[in-house]
Amino acid sequence: MMRSRPSAWKARAPGLFKKPACLLLVSLLLLSACRSFAPEVLPDLNRYPQKASQYVGSGVQPPGPANPLKQKQDFLQKYFRPWHAGEPIFPKDTLFWPLDPDWDEQLFGENTLPRSPEWLASLFAKAQPDRFPLLDARGITLTNTNLRAMPTQKPAFHDFAEPGEGYPFDYFQNSALWANTPVHIVHISKDKQWLLVEAGWVFGWVQVRDIGLVDSQFVAAFEQNEMATFIKDRVPVIDAGGTFRFTGRVGGLLPVLDQQNDTALVLVAAANDKQRAVVRRARLAPGDWARFPLALTRGNLARLADEFLGQVYGWGGVYENRDCSALLRDLFTPFAIWLPRNSTQQARQGRVISLEGLSSREITRLILEKGAPFLTLLWKPGHIMLYIGSSQGRPLIMHSLWGLKTQDFLQGEGRYVIGRTVITSLNPERGLPFFLRPPNGLLQQVLSMNILLDPL
Repeated sequence: MMRSRPSAWKARAPGLFKKPACLLLVSLLLLSACRSFAPEVLPDLNRYPQKASQYVGSGVQPPGPANPLKQKQDFLQKYFRPWHAGEPIFPKDTLFWPLDPDWDEQLFGENTLPRSPEWLASLFAKAQPDRFPLLDARGITLTNTNLRAMPTQKPAFHDFAEPGEGYPFDYFQNSALWANTPVHIVHISKDKQWLLVEAGWVFGWVQVRDIGLVDSQFVAAFEQNEMATFIKDRVPVIDAGGTFRFTGRVGGLLPVLDQQNDTALVLVAAANDKQRAVVRRARLAPGDWARFPLALTRGNLARLADEFLGQVYGWGGVYENRDCSALLRDLFTPFAIWLPRNSTQQARQGRVISLEGLSSREITRLILEKGAPFLTLLWKPGHIMLYIGSSQGRPLIMHSLWGLKTQDFLQGEGRYVIGRTVITSLNPERGLPFFLRPPNGLLQQVLSMNILLDPL
């Protein structure tokens, strides 16, 4: 996840100057200038077509899993694990990480002003960690929902004045969960408004209204059917009674009861007046879904990737948008490739090749020689990217990012905001004026590449 200040860093004068007098004059002009000379659109976004399917090529196709049935079963076992856990999946200190006694950083609210110690203390009391775990129950998300680090919708920012902080980096936003995801309910807030839940790959506090309690009959109905995976993003799901249930997202799964002329009859969860989950039926139109898992080809990967391109960046899934690691998890889920939620953990999957300590030329060479397009992840601390191929000897990546670090000789470190999923080179800062470019670009910060599946 590439973090940034809330607005693009403004460049104010292009050109190179050699004489000190000119530098002084330019400095004065920079201080008083009103208009921005930073590019409205980063040149990489015009230089490289923003369509992943244009980079599929005709090279060697991915091999697919050695045992597709086992991979599917392993994926679904992890996916449904919360319904069979019996005890918390994550350790208590992980579930309650904001309670770390060594965490003394000042937090700020949505109004940019500091949060009071009393505000944080009230949340601790509401979370009642000393009584954990109060629950051991099975549930399902009824809609797309947020997972919060504490039982509150209110944000917790770091200092807005610091580069890379403030909006949208709400540190109480753990992640988002798509509708009809199995969860393990382990705790409840003192006011009974929030549940602490665990999915197979992430955890957090969810409002009670977004969770339905499931019983053994419901579990059997969901687990014993084949699954459908969304291949279109933001699909309205309306049940047989005409009630809108949720918006289907790539990365979400639903049980399939029947299929007719490429239309799927699927099961969806609703809640009765006691907040217990009940089964409803809905239909998915042709082109919106596929049988899980989807065949692993570069063409299928690129078609799904095109669903994400241009979408707004969302730290921790805020506003149902995706950050860098959520993008990759949702991209690979339809293929039964299980990825953790965190970018650092994602970078440890598959065959890992260290790039630490190498020159930019050596990093580029290794990516081009060893990387498998659409199956190779590139990692730098805080950010993860998908290698999709090359153009004129430059590796190209697809990634969801907030912005690029800039270094202004007058105003110091800042950010040029991109704020969406894009295709760029590993030198996207080339599009910035010379005096905004940081000493170390994106390429120089890449520490590893990991190949999820090697081509034949």
